[in-house]
Amino acid sequence: MACVFLAIGVAEWHNCIMYMSDFIPASEYCIFQCFVAMLTSATVELQYMAFVQLIKNRLQLINELLVELTAYGSEEPPGIRMKIINDVKNLYTHLHLLALNINKAYGARLIFILMTLFVTLTTLLYYCTMKLFRILWLGRWASGGELLGTFWRVLSTLAWAFISTFRILRICSVCNAAKTEAQKIGSLIHGLGWQTNCSRTKSMVRLLSLQLQQQRIEFTAGGLFPIDHGLMFNIVGSLATYLLILIQFDIAQNGAKWRTEPENGTAPNGTQLS
Repeated sequence: MACVFLAIGVAEWHNCIMYMSDFIPASEYCIFQCFVAMLTSATVELQYMAFVQLIKNRLQLINELLVELTAYGSEEPPGIRMKIINDVKNLYTHLHLLALNINKAYGARLIFILMTLFVTLTTLLYYCTMKLFRILWLGRWASGGELLGTFWRVLSTLAWAFISTFRILRICSVCNAAKTEAQKIGSLIHGLGWQTNCSRTKSMVRLLSLQLQQQRIEFTAGGLFPIDHGLMFNIVGSLATYLLILIQFDIAQNGAKWRTEPENGTAPNGTQLS
């Protein structure tokens, strides 16, 4: 939390995300208004990831227990094996209920957070792309100092894009890791059932397998879409699509003005060039 808050604070101080370098803030308290809102959103996001990480750690402990139980083979007494399987069954039930409660409690908040991050990332990358196009265009007439100033503004904006990207990747990675650990239980419990000849143990394994199939631990944003690596790839594809559309519209609207060489040493935006 300290690292995330520090990164947001430094980036906000050097380049307010609400007002890019082409605009003047409407209020002198802009940085505090933005900072409080972003810290609140980041706090909710970190709390959600902490709960998901907790479930993932518990599922990992179950998998380690099943691996050790499988390593013993048929040497383990059937009574102890049945007790362990029953304990795993009860623990998985509680973890599944906890995952449902987390989805219910953070569903609306996650929709808002992911939507905000996606729109912010699209806007920032579009801003940086068009700034880089203008740097290439102004490179024929502008001085080195002017180009360097524009380049540093692009870098400060890319810092915001990096923060948004990291937050999206972190959410998707934690949820996908917990989902993967839950899926491992099924394969391990099936291997445990093949090693025993006890009919009661096989029956317990079948019941647990049925439970794993019906009570899948997954994390969603209000039930609208699952949060895993698939969402991350969908965001990348949508981001590329929207960027291409926005860049094409911008070039179609201002391309002729860019290709026209400035007269009297003045750029189209009114900047005096050397």
